[in-house]
Amino acid sequence: MSEEQTNNTDIGKLATDAQSIAENTNIQAEVKLETPVAAEIPTPSPLPSLNEGKSLADIIGGSQVRRYLNENVTPYLLQGMRDIANEQPNEPLRVLGEYLIKENDRLKQERQ
Repeated sequence: MSEEQTNNTDIGKLATDAQSIAENTNIQAEVKLETPVAAEIPTPSPLPSLNEGKSLADIIGGSQVRRYLNENVTPYLLQGMRDIANEQPNEPLRVLGEYLIKENDRLKQERQ
């Protein structure tokens, strides 16, 4: 067999293999996965409101220390942390401390 005939035979085998792969791929592509339709999935009922006008400290509960911190410190600390996260100052602890001092002064004024 000449070299040209050998090359043609190899090309023929490659074409047959490619066709076989393509046919197998088509068979695999025709397999359908059955997924549940959204209408078949039950929707959960809405949960009742849990806080019913209660403060964060009442909802979380816990020890007296935890309640005290949740009522008097946590809301202000979280707001100050949000502010420094947005501003990203060079001295975040100083800015947070100054914010907390300003909030303390503001609360004193409101109580008087």
